[in-house]
Parts: sequence; C-alpha cells; structure tokens
Amino acid sequence: DPSIGKITLFAGPLQTWKDGDRAWHFDPVTETWQDKSTSPQPSAGRMAQAMAYDKARRGTWMFGGNTWPTGGDEVWFYDAAANRWELVNITGPKPSPRRFPGWAYDSRRDLLVLWGGVDGNDNGLNDTWIFRPATRTWQQITPASPPAGGAYMSSSLEYDHVNDAFVLHLGNDFYLYRYDSSGDLIAPDPVRNLLAR
Repeated sequence: DPSIGKITLFAGPLQTWKDGDRAWHFDPVTETWQDKSTSPQPSAGRMAQAMAYDKARRGTWMFGGNTWPTGGDEVWFYDAAANRWELVNITGPKPSPRRFPGWAYDSRRDLLVLWGGVDGNDNGLNDTWIFRPATRTWQQITPASPPAGGAYMSSSLEYDHVNDAFVLHLGNDFYLYRYDSSGDLIAPDPVRNLLAR
C-alpha cells in the first residue's frame, strides 16, 4: 500500500499460529510487523482469500477465503491508513464461494478481474468475473478460450499496467487477458484470451 508505505496481510488458520483473526502491516524499511486488529473486520480463521490493491481508492479489496475447507464469497474493502474494514453489500449475480482465486485490479478501467479457485470440495473453478468498485457489482464474462485449468490452488493473477494485460500464472502456463482497445465504455464481453509462450 504506497499510501502508507506498508504491506497488508490478513488472517490465516487459527490453529498453531493463533493469529488468524487480524490484519498486520509490514514495514519494509524497518522490517517490522504491527498488529492492526480492529472491529468490525472479516471473520476469524479466513484463509486462501485474494487481495488486490486499488490505487484509485487507496485501499485493498479482499474476496473469498474462509475457514477450511469451505470457501467464501464476501467482498471486503480495507483502508489501511484509517485501519478500517468495510463489508461490501452486493446485489445481483456474484461468484460462488471459493478459496484460492486469482484477483487483480485494472488501474486503467477501474475494475477487478476474478478467476478460478476451488470450491469447498476442492473442485477447480474455471470461471471469470469482473467486479466494478464504482457500482459494486459483478458481471460474469465468458472468454472464447478460457484457461485449461489444473493448478487451481497455486495460480497467481496480476495486472500489468504497462502492457495493459492481466497475466495468469497457472502451473506451467501463462495466460494473458486483454480488453478491447476502446476501453470500458463497451460491455466487457470481447475479452480476448491468449496463451503466451
């Protein structure tokens, strides 16, 4: 989080470490951790959630995760400077509960892309969704060639603002997702999926 110069971590299993009910800030300059437990905040024991920083709002969006083995479908927004969590009220369609999803913020179009993860039975999910922070709504999209799946619990999704593409690392493969060059004024159905070398 560049607004405070710290990295935000939230939760983890309640067993063993006994700290899965709070946020932490890590200062890379002093290499120290600070307990940022507050109320209200996401439920304790949450694990395998996804978090993505939104530089427009200077905060972090968190989706999914829950106590093992169930998954979650909640969206939370965390303002690290104020140390304040907000549970986002969602109306309309939304992704099914899951753990280990890919989740990244597109700073050009002010939206997040969610991909995959696993359900409560560890079945892989191969769906793609867009979350729009401005309206707090979800829309499922259907790329013509979705990722082949496989390493659902070890995928990683990031947005490359220089090349204007989402990059999904899935097992031994990399997938790129790009929007039509006319931008977000059109419906996001023409998302193209390209398997990179």
